Amino acid sequence: MEEKYICLECGEIFDDPKKYSEDLTPSGAFEGGSFIHEYYACPYCEGAYRQAVRCDICGEYVNEEKIEIIDKDYLCSKCYDKLEEKDDE
Repeated sequence: MEEKYICLECGEIFDDPKKYSEDLTPSGAFEGGSFIHEYYACPYCEGAYRQAVRCDICGEYVNEEKIEIIDKDYLCSKCYDKLEEKDDE
C-alpha cells in the first residue's frame, strides 16, 4: 500500500514531502563552508506533516492520531461516530 501524508497546517494529502533548503550562512566574510539547512515539508504550504491513514469504510485519509481502530479496521472520526450511533439504537 502506498504511503500518504497529511499536512498539519493546510490539511492537504500528498504522496511525497518536498525537500526544501535554506541558506543560514552569516552575511559578510566567512571562511569555510556555507550553512545550508535541508528539511522536508508539505509541498503545498511548507508546513509540518504526518503519515496519513486511510479509513477502511469511507476511504478518506486522516491524521494517524485521529483514527480509531475497531476489530483491525481503521475508522475516521465520522465513520466511528456513525458506527457508535448504530450501536446505540
